[in-house]
Amino acid sequence: MHAYPDRHHRLRRALDRLYDRMNRREYIYPDPLWPVLEYSDPRDQEAAALLSAALAFGNVRTILGSYARVTTALRIPPAQWHTLAPSSIARALRGFRHRYVGEHEMAAFIAGLTEAQRAHGTLAAAFQSGWRASDPDVLPALARFQVLLLAPSGLGKNYLLPDPTGQSACKRWMMYLRWMLRSDAVDPGSWRALGLAIPPRRLLIPVDTHMLRTAQRLGLTRRTAATLATARELTAAYAALRPSDPVRYDFAVTRLGIHPDFTPDAFIAEATRGQAACDPEAPARV
Repeated sequence: MHAYPDRHHRLRRALDRLYDRMNRREYIYPDPLWPVLEYSDPRDQEAAALLSAALAFGNVRTILGSYARVTTALRIPPAQWHTLAPSSIARALRGFRHRYVGEHEMAAFIAGLTEAQRAHGTLAAAFQSGWRASDPDVLPALARFQVLLLAPSGLGKNYLLPDPTGQSACKRWMMYLRWMLRSDAVDPGSWRALGLAIPPRRLLIPVDTHMLRTAQRLGLTRRTAATLATARELTAAYAALRPSDPVRYDFAVTRLGIHPDFTPDAFIAEATRGQAACDPEAPARV
């Protein structure tokens, strides 16, 4: 952390104003979180969110279309998917394709999800079975959760469930966990409602193109790739501002690069005003 308290306070004030302005449900659509909020039961939300997050690569309209294709085909609410036989799931998803993912991969993914529902009651309980209070963050439990989902599915290495033990930022996983473990105007906090009290400070930032580009302009990183190292660096930077909730600003910051009513320029100018005069050589890390 650079010893420039004015910079630190300026950035936090700017981010808090951005959060107040943009961390609202009215700005969610067409985020992959949107269809999840059609459900009020957290048991429906957790399963729907895992599907939506797993599909969250490519054009967002295509993501939402693929999500709708699966949920329409399965017919019953997500919390009841565990009542479906694998053969019924396979028949329902015949012909499905989402970019690199075909019908067999999706059927296996749903089979793994439903087995976790059957074995543990909820996905929250399944994740909790791999959680250790001594874990520094969510990654070790996430790796155990991935194994639990893969074991009955026969998927092996696949695109729907990125490997948390590698160098990937695992943006879709981190997005899912943000939805599940935080509760505010945007994040439903479904796992908190189901009794899983993993503190948000253990989360890592979901790093996508929009988050990375804005973080670079804020001087929070010089990295150019969305890797696990980048996620850790940005999480540490945001934790310096919000130790108990480092991913608090994720939705608002990414909306800047997505929502047609906003551009990042005014925010960047406000957050970095006078920065060069403080330290012309170093990035404005906090």
